Amino acid sequence: DESVASADAFTADERCVSWVKSKLVLLNVEEDAVWRPKDHTPMVSEFLMSLKAGHLFAYMESDNLKLGPVVPPQYSEVLYLVRDPSKYVTAENMHNTVHVGVLRSNTTESLLKIMSG
Repeated sequence: DESVASADAFTADERCVSWVKSKLVLLNVEEDAVWRPKDHTPMVSEFLMSLKAGHLFAYMESDNLKLGPVVPPQYSEVLYLVRDPSKYVTAENMHNTVHVGVLRSNTTESLLKIMSG
């Protein structure tokens, strides 16, 4: 089946995907409890391999891990991964090529700032 072959061809190096997955600890979650390979591996692969996707955001919504290319409109914590899409990511260079951090937001404080002008 060609669709299966092409889907497999677009999966990033498993070591790179595992490295990204390991960063979920920064959100204080158990990575294996929230990771859904069918949903999350393709998103991470696109981020790691795409010539366009330079960032990926991960956050918890209820008990579900959400991954996407845009910052969610509301969050208490969001993990961000940023890379230069012109550089190829490998298991050997990902530590220097992909930058990782966590944004924390106090939604009440943000709302007060908006309301006070």
